[in-house]
Amino acid sequence: MANAKQAGCLSMTVPARREMVVPLRRSVGALAAGWGASDDALWRIDQALSEACTNVVLHAYRRRPGELQLTAEIRGDVLGVTVVDEGVGAGRRRAHGSGGLGLGLQLIEQLADTLTLEAGPGVRGTVVRMRFGLRVAAGVSAVDHGHTARRHDARPAPRPAAAGTARRA
Repeated sequence: MANAKQAGCLSMTVPARREMVVPLRRSVGALAAGWGASDDALWRIDQALSEACTNVVLHAYRRRPGELQLTAEIRGDVLGVTVVDEGVGAGRRRAHGSGGLGLGLQLIEQLADTLTLEAGPGVRGTVVRMRFGLRVAAGVSAVDHGHTARRHDARPAPRPAAAGTARRA
């Protein structure tokens, strides 16, 4: 597992294998926790990152070896996470029968403050960019947002946006 760490920054390239998902989640969670992320933010980051990395493992390379590239950077009170693969590409997967966003991407869209999907570098692959606020209003918890069930088939309730701010970019 190749990785580079700087203050508020993490970059890792790992084999796109199931057993790599937990170490990636833990590394990003530790980075966010070290910068004072709330429990709610840590939970949302963990769940969204699990979905993004699992999508790479299950869908990007169609059972061929490949790599998952992850970068995480904190600026102010915002964590940006990018997950990149050089597999078949999410757009290509949708064109060949799965149509629309899968359940995992829909869940990420609910958990992250912003979600952007792009074509990967060159002709192949997918780039998933997520942003998370590291703090939430006092007295607000994951339970308040319907996140008590950690099942992937249950859609969490949307989090309330702060007054005067947009939830999605």
